[in-house]
Amino acid sequence: ADAENVLLRQSVANVVYLTTRGGGTPKLGLRTPNTKIKLSELVGTVPLFFTNSGNVQLAPRGYGVITDPFGKQVATATLNPNSALVLPGNDRLLNFDPRSTGRAIWPGIYKIKIFYRYDGQDSYKTVESKLYYFNVIGLIALAASVIAGIVLYRNVSKRYKRHKKAL
Repeated sequence: ADAENVLLRQSVANVVYLTTRGGGTPKLGLRTPNTKIKLSELVGTVPLFFTNSGNVQLAPRGYGVITDPFGKQVATATLNPNSALVLPGNDRLLNFDPRSTGRAIWPGIYKIKIFYRYDGQDSYKTVESKLYYFNVIGLIALAASVIAGIVLYRNVSKRYKRHKKAL
């Protein structure tokens, strides 16, 4: 091609959606999320891998929640708000982007619960995963509480011993 001419290569793609008699076989699965240890912030993107082993396309629906070690909800999100499809015989990565609903202060084991279904299914399936969270503020607060407890115990025991000797 010359400097003044542009070479174009055209191509055409077709996507054909078929409706089968009997409605097909929907089979949607979700692999347990692979969570990591979080050090600075609890809320972040969690990759979810949906598997469609059926013979019809599916749009995963649902929601997810993150709870702290005491069972209090600290984050939540809606799954697949853009209605992405998982085609038959394929996997699809969809991101779970939770938004904070509370403060995640204490270090420990947090739980991620994903409730999912596909369009046309009434009941939810549940997948649960653990998230190990150790934030600096929580660790400092925990260390300060332990140190304060030790100091208080020593002071009280010294006063008790002095009081006992005085009697």
